[in-house]
Amino acid sequence: MTTRDDEDRQVSLSHGEVRAWIEQGTSVHLRAVTREGDPVELSVNEVKRLAAALTALAARLERDEG
Repeated sequence: MTTRDDEDRQVSLSHGEVRAWIEQGTSVHLRAVTREGDPVELSVNEVKRLAAALTALAARLERDEG
């Protein structure tokens, strides 16, 4: 089961090929690779969503540090 707190600590885009999450409350991990091991191609809208999601993860880290 995924809790709201978990949802605030992770993001998945492009059918799960791009994932970002907070690890141990201290850093953001980012993985962007296809199942075949190729780089992920993102549309302009996907890039904007990823940028917003990374900003939100960074804000979450800052809140948790405070």
